[in-house]
Amino acid sequence: MKILFITDRYTSDLGGAAKSAERISKILADAGNTIHILHLSTTLNAGEIISNSDDSGRIIHQIGLFPEFDTAMQWVELIINGLHRKVDFDIIHGHGLFPAGFLAVYCSKLNKLKSITSIRGNDLDRGIHRSDTFQHLIWTLENADLISTVSTEAANKSAVLSNRKSGIIYTPNGVDTQIFTPRKKNQQLLTDLNINDAKIFLFTGEMRFKKGQPFIFEAFRELNVKFPCKLLIVGEVRDNIEKENYLLKYPELRDKIIFIPYMTDEYKLSELYNICDFFFSPSLWDGMPNSVLEAMACGKIVIGTKTGGIPDMITHGENGILISPDDLPRLGEACIELINLPDNFLQEMSANARNTILDQFTLHHESAMWINIYKTLY
Repeated sequence: MKILFITDRYTSDLGGAAKSAERISKILADAGNTIHILHLSTTLNAGEIISNSDDSGRIIHQIGLFPEFDTAMQWVELIINGLHRKVDFDIIHGHGLFPAGFLAVYCSKLNKLKSITSIRGNDLDRGIHRSDTFQHLIWTLENADLISTVSTEAANKSAVLSNRKSGIIYTPNGVDTQIFTPRKKNQQLLTDLNINDAKIFLFTGEMRFKKGQPFIFEAFRELNVKFPCKLLIVGEVRDNIEKENYLLKYPELRDKIIFIPYMTDEYKLSELYNICDFFFSPSLWDGMPNSVLEAMACGKIVIGTKTGGIPDMITHGENGILISPDDLPRLGEACIELINLPDNFLQEMSANARNTILDQFTLHHESAMWINIYKTLY
C-alpha cells in the first residue's frame, strides 16, 4: 500500500504530536507499506523543500510554509498532487485535524483516494472556537473516510459536530514499556539534584495555562506548608513572567522547584519518572498525553483531570487520581489527601497504573490497531 502521511509536527519538533506522527508512520512502514511523509514545516524558508529517507524506508518531504494562509495551502496542494502523479498513492492520512487533516481529505477527494484524519486533541478543541478554521474543520469531519481520535471525548465531539453515525474510531497512543518501566531510584541523580527526604512531584513538557500551570504552582505552595516537597519541571514554562512573579512572591520556594531542559534521551527521562513520587497532569483540555502514559508505565501515580484522553487511562482511586477541570483550585487539597493515604494503598495504585499500560497502551497494542485499521479501510 502506498500512503501519503501529512503532518505539521514531526521528529524535529517538540511535543506529543511529533512523537505520535513518528510512531504511527513507522508502524505503517514496518508493516511493509510505502510511506511518504509530508512535513509542513514552520522552520524552513518559505517554499523550501528538502527530501530524504530514513532507516525505516520512509521518504520524508519537509516543505517550508508561506506566512500567508491562502498561499501556503495552495502551495501544499500543488505539492500533494504532484507527489501523487509520481507515486500513485492509495491513501492520504492527515495527522492533526487542520491543516493536515483538511488537506488529506480535500486532496483525496480530488484524486479519488481514501482518506484518514487523526484528531490529536487540541486541534479539535481549539479549531471549533476559531472562525478562520471552523468551516474547514466541519467539512473535514463530514468528508473523511475515517476519523481517528486519541480520546473517547474527542470521538463524541466529532460525532456531534459532524452528525456522523459511523467512521469515527478511538485510537489511543502507545508507550515503550521496556524503556518506561519501574526501576529503583537513582541515588546519584537524587544527589545531583540535591534532593533528600522530600516528596517529589514531576511535570514534563511545556508548562502553560492549558496544562494547568497556575494550579500546579498554587498546589505546590499549599503542599509545602504540610510536607517538605520538590517540584521537577522537565521542559519549559511558557509564561515566564508568571513563573518569576510566583518566585518573587514566594522566595522560600525558589530552591524547591528544579527546572530541567527538555530531554530527548528517553532512558534518562525514565530515570526522572522513577525518582518522583507523583506526577502532575492537571490539564484544562488535552489529547492523550504521552507524559501520562510514560509516568503510569513507570508505576507512578498521576494526578490528572477529567478531560481529553486522561479519563481513558485513569480510573479515579484505582490507578490514579482524577479531578474536574473546574475543580482545579482544590488541586493542592487533593494532593495532600493523596499523600496521607496508607502506603499499601499507594503501592496498589502504583501497580495498577503499570498494569493498565501493559493491558491497553503498549506499542504492540498501538501497532496491531493501526495495521487492522488500514486493512479494513483499503
